[in-house]
Parts: sequence; structure tokens; C-alpha cells
Amino acid sequence: MQPNAPQPRPAAANTMPDIELRLSIDDLNLVLEGIGNLPFARVFALVGKIQAQAGAQLQTQAQGQPAPTAGQAG
Repeated sequence: MQPNAPQPRPAAANTMPDIELRLSIDDLNLVLEGIGNLPFARVFALVGKIQAQAGAQLQTQAQGQPAPTAGQAG
């Protein structure tokens, strides 16, 4: 007997608090590679959030300013 497969969460039911992770670019790319093996319809919003947050931090770092932390506009 196989264990139950995890059920996808509805996008609108995101009532969990945000957390901040610190990963190297290589680690983040590995996470995105793994996520990329899942169905697009299930992960596209997550990939977009990761890309937006990472892009904002990299742009800020390139300008020599401290990166925004979770909870700050960025």
C-alpha cells in the first residue's frame, strides 16, 4: 500500500506566514530545477515569486545597497 500523495494547495488558501531563506545562487538554481520537474500549472506562480524576489535582490546588490528583507517592498 502506497502512502497518500501530497495534495496541491489552492493558491487562494495561502494563509501561512512568509519565511526568509538565504541560499546561494547555485542552490536556488537547483531548487528551481527541481520545481521545474513539476506540472507548470502547479508551480508557475512560485517560480515567478522566486524570480521576482531574487531579481530585486541582485539588482539592489549590484547598485551597492543592502538587499530588502522579507516584509519590505522590493
